[in-house]
Amino acid sequence: DKQKVHQPLNAWSQLADGEVKAAAPKPPATEGLKAIHKFDSESSGPLSTLRDRLALKTLAAARLGMLNSAEDLRSKTVTKTKSDVAEIIREEVLAPRRPPGPTCTLQTIVDSLAFRTLVLLAIMGTTIQTGVRVDFQLKNSYRRINGLPQETEDAFLIADIVFAVFFTLELMLRIMAERKDFLFGEDRNWNVFDSALVVLGMIELIAPNVLPSSGIFVLRILRAFRITRLVRLVRSLRLLASLRHMIFALLNSTTSLLWAFTMMTLTMFLFSILLVGGVTYYFEQLDINDAASIQHARSVHDEFGSLVGTMLALFCSITGGNDWMQYGELLFRIKYGTFYFGIFVFYIAFSVVGML
Repeated sequence: DKQKVHQPLNAWSQLADGEVKAAAPKPPATEGLKAIHKFDSESSGPLSTLRDRLALKTLAAARLGMLNSAEDLRSKTVTKTKSDVAEIIREEVLAPRRPPGPTCTLQTIVDSLAFRTLVLLAIMGTTIQTGVRVDFQLKNSYRRINGLPQETEDAFLIADIVFAVFFTLELMLRIMAERKDFLFGEDRNWNVFDSALVVLGMIELIAPNVLPSSGIFVLRILRAFRITRLVRLVRSLRLLASLRHMIFALLNSTTSLLWAFTMMTLTMFLFSILLVGGVTYYFEQLDINDAASIQHARSVHDEFGSLVGTMLALFCSITGGNDWMQYGELLFRIKYGTFYFGIFVFYIAFSVVGML
């Protein structure tokens, strides 16, 4: 029987390779029609297995034998109609294997279009609410300076509670539906990210009643991270595919960006050491009885008075914070100013042309 099953499939393989030409067997389609007629004629009595029902002579039967093991096929008892065969194939090959019970219902709810649309609308709502609340807090805090009474934030507090409860329930449904895949599946990083945002939302509701004013300052900074839920929105909508590619390209280049910042920092640190050495020598050799020299020294100290201040001046000179010649004129007038001015100009050229 096994030889009969694979005989049509082997014949077609040989024909594709050019080994069987004139003496090619009959096409498997003819054998398949005979098998179907035989199947119809034998449908009056129950057969034991799917292999017997399909007569084991068609190419489809051979392929089915490749997809399923003999044990799986023997475990499926075939009844009387051809629809049962299709149902068995659909169960074995096409139907997703989900655990039985309420988990399937939860998975269906979580994957439904209505549920996902509701989540996306909630993300858009909490983003807009965050922006409106920050603007309200700024204007409300300025009312105290003008001697006006401050308004309450009860409406924003209610909105925060509603969004916190909604995202908590959404997270719990996903955990119950996905179970271990929530932490070990393909989207485990996004799931951990969403969990952190939910915990942060809970902290924002509880912390104002137990933390001092300094803690409120930290919470207002952390509130900005709620906007990162927009990444999930961009990731879910196909209409934002171009924006999604740009965001993910930026995220994937974070490591290279950090190394670029490191290179800039090291470059500024090196040139700052050179310039600070020249400024130090200038201060040591300065005539303290010359009022003009003292005034210039103070100007130099304002810009190059420390290593960190010198690095900040170098950063501003290449990023548009201040015109680089403003710093160059100060360096040009110190002792050996031509040399240090040349170093500074080389730093500008190296940074602008080489790094930026």
